[in-house]
Amino acid sequence: MKIGILGGGLSGLVAGHVLAKDHEVVLFEKMPFLGGCLSSYHIDNYWIERFYHHCFSGDKQLFSLLRDLGLWDRLLWHKGSTGYYSNNSLYPLTTPMEILRWPELSLLEKARLALLTLSARKIDLAPLDDISAETYIVEHLGPRIYSAFFEPLLKSKFGKNRSHVSAAWLISRIAIRSDRGVAGEHLGYLNGGFHQIIDSLERSILEKGGKIQLQTPVTTLTKKNGRLVINDEAVDKVISTMPLSELGMTDRIAFPRNSVPGCRMHDSWDRT
Repeated sequence: MKIGILGGGLSGLVAGHVLAKDHEVVLFEKMPFLGGCLSSYHIDNYWIERFYHHCFSGDKQLFSLLRDLGLWDRLLWHKGSTGYYSNNSLYPLTTPMEILRWPELSLLEKARLALLTLSARKIDLAPLDDISAETYIVEHLGPRIYSAFFEPLLKSKFGKNRSHVSAAWLISRIAIRSDRGVAGEHLGYLNGGFHQIIDSLERSILEKGGKIQLQTPVTTLTKKNGRLVINDEAVDKVISTMPLSELGMTDRIAFPRNSVPGCRMHDSWDRT
């Protein structure tokens, strides 16, 4: 079977790595490099990541991939530290004692915040998609906890769009970061850079006979003679790892039928 993959980020490359073993794979990437958000700059003898990355101790799918690619022994663990700057002072907030000393919240407010952190993994996220993070925190923890603790974080990440961030996203992030000891978070880094994952996946696809087309944006996805056609390339199936917003901009897009973790597989299309 011939499978077309839209997007050369981590999801697209992993799909290609897995499927190229038994299928003919062709991957389309509009940028001149692979990796998407996990891509890196190559300057002289150095690799510099375009965005900061680390992993958490619960990222079991990533660990499985690292073992598969022979990169597991390059994973390093470091303790992360946290601090808040307020009232012209920098307050460390890594250990429980440092948090207790933080003057911006009362002891009761800190207890509420701790309770949310401990219970975040058990919260059903589905009902929270349509509730803003601000509304949820203000209603459940109080306005002071939102303004002193959460709003600065959301503002630094989302700016003026912070009021549109869903409570589901925020709670999921709290759940991920709740796996920490009294000395702080354990954060994983790949010795030599995360570009090694991208390079290994690219090499795997090519060695299995797959094709990777860089600087090739997908402009059309149509159906002809019972097959799907990406630009001018006929395939049997399509896996899209593109943002849904980009798919929605095309005249014809594929509808989900089957799926691969982290991807969307299609075998039919229609107008939107």
